[in-house]
Amino acid sequence: MTRATTERTVLRFQVPDRGTLERLVDAPIEDAAADEAIEIAAFRDVYFDTPAQDLKAKGATLSIRQRQDGTATLRLDVLERLPEDGVPRRRHSEARIASAERSALLSSDAEPVRMLRALIDPERLEKVLEVETLRRTRRVTATSGEVVYLHCHIATVRHGDLTGELFELEVDVPNPTSPGVNALLKELRQRHGLRPSLAETEGRARELAEAMVRDALEQGVRASREVAVLVHDNGALGLMRHGNELVVPYGPGAGAQACRQALRSALGHARARVRLLGTSSGTPGRPALQIWLAEDVEPPEDAQDMTWVPIEQALDRAGAPGLRDGRTLRALNVVARAGLGTWGLAALRVRDPERQPIQPLELVLQRLEAADGTVEPSPRDVPPDTLLNAELSRMSFDERILVMAEDPNVPLLERVRFLGMFGQRRDDFFMTRVARFKRMLAARDAERTMDGLTPSEQLETIAIRARRMKQRAYDLLLHRLTPELAERGITIHAWDELQAEDQDYVRATYGDRIEALVVPLVADPMHPFPHVRNLRPALAATVRLPGEQRYHLIAVELPGDLPRFVPLPSGRRFVPLEDVISAALPELYPGLEVVRAHTFRVTRSATIDLGDDPFDMLETVAEEVARRPFQEVVRLEVERGMPPEMREHLLRELQFEREEYASTLDEQDVYSVERFVDLAALEEIARIDQPELHWEPQRVRSPFPADRSMFEQIAERDLFVHFPHDSFRDSVERLLDEAADDPHVAAIKITLYRTSSESAIVAALERARRNGKDAVAMVELKASFDEQRNIAWARSLEDAGIRVVFSPPKYKVHAKVALILRREGNDVRRYAYIGTGNLNAKTAASYVDVGILTADQELTQELNSIFNLLTGYAANAEVDRLLVSPFNMRRRFLRMIDREIEHARAGREARIRIQMNGLMDRRLIGALYHASQAGVRIDMMVREICSLRPGVPGLSENIRVTSLLGRHLQHARIYHFHNAGADEYYIGSADWRPRNMRERVEIVTPVRDPEHCARLDRILEETLNHPETWTLRSDGAYVRGNDVIAAPVDPEDGVRAAAGMTR
Repeated sequence: MTRATTERTVLRFQVPDRGTLERLVDAPIEDAAADEAIEIAAFRDVYFDTPAQDLKAKGATLSIRQRQDGTATLRLDVLERLPEDGVPRRRHSEARIASAERSALLSSDAEPVRMLRALIDPERLEKVLEVETLRRTRRVTATSGEVVYLHCHIATVRHGDLTGELFELEVDVPNPTSPGVNALLKELRQRHGLRPSLAETEGRARELAEAMVRDALEQGVRASREVAVLVHDNGALGLMRHGNELVVPYGPGAGAQACRQALRSALGHARARVRLLGTSSGTPGRPALQIWLAEDVEPPEDAQDMTWVPIEQALDRAGAPGLRDGRTLRALNVVARAGLGTWGLAALRVRDPERQPIQPLELVLQRLEAADGTVEPSPRDVPPDTLLNAELSRMSFDERILVMAEDPNVPLLERVRFLGMFGQRRDDFFMTRVARFKRMLAARDAERTMDGLTPSEQLETIAIRARRMKQRAYDLLLHRLTPELAERGITIHAWDELQAEDQDYVRATYGDRIEALVVPLVADPMHPFPHVRNLRPALAATVRLPGEQRYHLIAVELPGDLPRFVPLPSGRRFVPLEDVISAALPELYPGLEVVRAHTFRVTRSATIDLGDDPFDMLETVAEEVARRPFQEVVRLEVERGMPPEMREHLLRELQFEREEYASTLDEQDVYSVERFVDLAALEEIARIDQPELHWEPQRVRSPFPADRSMFEQIAERDLFVHFPHDSFRDSVERLLDEAADDPHVAAIKITLYRTSSESAIVAALERARRNGKDAVAMVELKASFDEQRNIAWARSLEDAGIRVVFSPPKYKVHAKVALILRREGNDVRRYAYIGTGNLNAKTAASYVDVGILTADQELTQELNSIFNLLTGYAANAEVDRLLVSPFNMRRRFLRMIDREIEHARAGREARIRIQMNGLMDRRLIGALYHASQAGVRIDMMVREICSLRPGVPGLSENIRVTSLLGRHLQHARIYHFHNAGADEYYIGSADWRPRNMRERVEIVTPVRDPEHCARLDRILEETLNHPETWTLRSDGAYVRGNDVIAAPVDPEDGVRAAAGMTR
């Protein structure tokens, strides 16, 4: 804070603590002479407002200052805009009154009181804040001869019965640019850790009062405290065995004494050097936790009680079986938030590596399980410790995407695309999964995950893994991808790195658009903090009004209509949009001084609530989607260089932006990032047209003869398609095109879950309707993040006369099917497509999917009955050969697994092979465990989430789980049951997750054509045994050659700091 008087300038600094303030009063100052006499003054400021804070809402501040000489001054400040320039300024009025009491104010007729009466009724005023200031002034002389006054303030803030303290330094100088004064200021800042104050004492006092109120409201939570102790030696943590878990030592209370008592309870002594590392805030039912670091620890009296594991492994495996204790997770999260891994903690104190035997965590957990005995669950009773954490499994897939971005064998711009995909998936994860657990926390819903974690414990494990993944991603971007792009002539420049002609080009090209699209917003008492939309990068800047002491915070959203990376004339050089707008702030805020600006971004919940029975499904979904930008914040990303006070201000504003919602946003949800706050925007760079830096174009074959109609070929025999190798245009789209124009076709029925922006299938439906055919589209409005597109398609289809049907509120239609009814002679024959992927040409070109085109009478009749049920023409559906959820699918799969068990027990070969995207259904997992115990050989390629623990002796040693990720996304669902040589193959839309079995309409079809079964067999073998496949271990880690995800990492390889992943 800088204040200019007639001839002098006053600079304001925050002082960290009372001890520092005392040193500023007494300690010698280099290169400056100080007077011995210290002037002491005292005054008290009393602030008034109505119970509804009407003055604050109107941008006014009312206070009375009582001085030690008995005089009192009434002061009123009002923020107003002058008509000549529209720039807001403060109008100040003051007058002497009898005392600082409310009665003296009411009896006065001074000018400030008259102004006050025009604003509110003074009778409604009450005391809201008191600030008692003790000022000690020290006079010093700089080396250049200027006299400088150091005003050291202790401000005692009182709000009701609550009391706190602030410490400030005002430096009164004649000329801040003088070399002697500048040297003095530099010494004061560096020696005493001073930070410029962006707010006056009043503003800081109000913030402190608000913080004291929050603390008081949480007193019941904070009154219950515990300590957890991280026993550290040689880059390893000492963990205690508790059943089949490893836990940190802990105990009740707070402070060093409680820490040492916890050590005594765990080790038998407290001989260690301890210090507070951090805290984890409490919630109802969960005590606040202090995390202490203990070093130089003498060995425990019983060495068997403690196991030493590397810090990096403990961080990477947090939430995995054996590391799920809530206090331990909270302690590890504090380590992750502080960025203290092996390199951080080990640097604090490294001792003799032979002193404590450090063991790989994987072996420790295996021994714990072996000592605990094997578990033999029934298919319907699967204990939590036999399952892997689903959220960490999601995150493990995302890290495998990150590995693709790191792979030098992948074309450079495709690596950039993978990194952008990683960022997009992280955004989706926070909007959905993190938001869900935060809502549970706010509602005090203590429902545990399948593997036994509470919502707060789950959020701790996510935060630990998310921070490490974030660091790995930004290390990759800044230290590998950016230099490699520069070698290929693709560069991203900061604004101040540009030549003058480049800056002029940007201003000339984008200046008018920026001025038209950017809406400057000020946060002050007259203007509440502006709403920042979900995932929209924004600038937070501090500005100052002319002649004002106070700083204001402004927020500027980056417009979505401008490129995120502004291209320079070559098309291969770019400048980030935030740099362009930051440079334009003085023009956007004329007459204001822009002090500094930093980028930030908020992530909001994307969950929607449709209620039990909405009257109009389309309008209800549209309304819920429209509410999404205003949902609660679940993550705040800030540029790493943002000052702490600006970061704290943003966090505080976001915590209280929705009065009706109990925010769970806290410091744990703030992520500091390097340079770019949105990795997903890298997709713009990935689209650069430079063929040698992309994959070679995909070779696609036309699978069926073009000289015969699709109906003729399908009537002859079932047809099989394998995307992206087969052309979607020349197979599925061709069939629907022919159906739209065929005079014998009576009706077309399809499901639309996700479709492309320019869909040939939708065009075929519209053409069919114009040709007089019945056209029915089952549009899934609730497809995550495609709701708006599907709403638009639904309205467009309705306008074209197509019958649009929506799924019930509690279900999603996820089946990938199309049905055509064709008159042939006196009969109506049905033709169908049943696949594993969406009817979407774009995804068919990048996803690996399979499907069949069939005229099988039984299958198509059953499919028709499903459509009749969904469209309301039938009360039920009869299915036998098709597997349909939520009707018969889980039961049929369980029967097929039981059949393999019977074969194995009879001594016959028994085998199951499955390719799917997710495996979480507890009953199906239990059945697979049961089959493994019976001797059935099970091989599965589970692309993403897998809660099953393979390879556990006595439980799942006959189960192998892999995951494959490459150029194309593995999306097919294929199921093979050996059946003692009478092999059965199935394909369809369903994964084995509870939602697929209970909450979605899914369709799986048998495949009986021997040639098609042979193709499915080859696909399964190639996928399961692909050289790039990852293998899932029983502890949740994925292994591929020397690459291990969510497991130890070589300290020499800084980029591959392992964490976890999703897709």
